[in-house]
Amino acid sequence: MEINVKVLFARMIFVLFAVALAGCAGQTRSLIPEDSDPFLTTGLFKHDGLVGDLMLLEFEGKRFEARGFAIQQNQSLNELRRRFGGGKHYDKIESGVDTDHYEYSAQPELHAADGTTLRCRMTWQMNISPKGYCVTTAGVRLYFRFE
Repeated sequence: MEINVKVLFARMIFVLFAVALAGCAGQTRSLIPEDSDPFLTTGLFKHDGLVGDLMLLEFEGKRFEARGFAIQQNQSLNELRRRFGGGKHYDKIESGVDTDHYEYSAQPELHAADGTTLRCRMTWQMNISPKGYCVTTAGVRLYFRFE
């Protein structure tokens, strides 16, 4: 059997491109109005992308935005060992093969054009929607949840 090097090379490039694109695409999530404070009219949260993390909220006619904030990734192996025991499932978690049990959190500070801020906290897991709250400069808590 003769191997066409050009075809093989083209397929390898295609596969590498597809893997890179899938790994860098990130997730964009929209605000769920029914599960959020009624004063928050629009919201967007993007994470794991090439451009960096982004959170936008519209409150009282102002657009608040944060970019490039830190996202923490945590995993309590002791808690997971108690829950799943020491079998195959736990071994996959411990080795990093099963990533569904990571907990993520962020504390972005969103800024409006006029200088006002919203200090936010949120948490989520792999298949669970990000949710949390923001605190206005007046101390009012605004709860939110993204898709």
